[in-house]
Amino acid sequence: MANEYKKILLLKGLELMDEYHFIIIKSLLAYDLGLTTKMQEEYNRIKISDLMEKKFQGVACVDKLIELAKDMPPLKNLVNNLRKERSKVARKMKAQGVVLMKKINQEEVGLVAPAPTARNTLTSEVGERIPVAQKRKTLNKGKTEAKRIKVPQEQSEPPRPSGASTSAATDHPPLPHTSSSTPSNTSFAQKSIHKKNTIYEIKDNTGSMDVVGNGKWHNIKCEKGDKLRLFCFQLRTVNRKLKLVCGSHSFIKVIKAKKNKEGSMNVN
Repeated sequence: MANEYKKILLLKGLELMDEYHFIIIKSLLAYDLGLTTKMQEEYNRIKISDLMEKKFQGVACVDKLIELAKDMPPLKNLVNNLRKERSKVARKMKAQGVVLMKKINQEEVGLVAPAPTARNTLTSEVGERIPVAQKRKTLNKGKTEAKRIKVPQEQSEPPRPSGASTSAATDHPPLPHTSSSTPSNTSFAQKSIHKKNTIYEIKDNTGSMDVVGNGKWHNIKCEKGDKLRLFCFQLRTVNRKLKLVCGSHSFIKVIKAKKNKEGSMNVN
């Protein structure tokens, strides 16, 4: 989506300015972009847009141009158009975030409350097949069984490793319940490490999204192309951008791309 904002910056902003106002914009940006007098004379609209995209990432590059141009009366229509195009991209990002969360919720339904049928079985990630429910003998009995096995998400226990004993589970508190995950074709692209958190960029066929990890999910060991399976993350708007943010019950699984199997979590 960052590329969408650069398109607005260059095609709907800088390219539509006359030479005089473009020179003014370069002069106003000289300090922020580190432009010398020679650079101001030689840099064209494409080079300036490249520098702005690098300095003011995402929607911030469009916001910066709007901030500079809004005080120039001849650019009033251009500024209004920039705002409209910025809103279009924001709505598109929000729609993609909703689609992503719907996919997560669909997997949650499949993991937490599968439909009790006679023939269906639930296949776990390690290949084990677990019977879902016995064939209903009567309609009333089926309803009773459904109520009996339906457990609120916050009260259900998280899955335990196949070799864990009852005593071991008692001595060591289990991991938080992880009922939802990202689609299996979501892959890790890159990460930006900060002092208190790490921003992981994930991508699938609907686009890209940032994942904010802190605490034990700060700077986990993952490489480009690995698949990240996220559990119990919240969709929030941070700096006008939709992001998945971890909480106290969040959990991340890394599926290594080269070995094509789930890797155990290593926390720095």
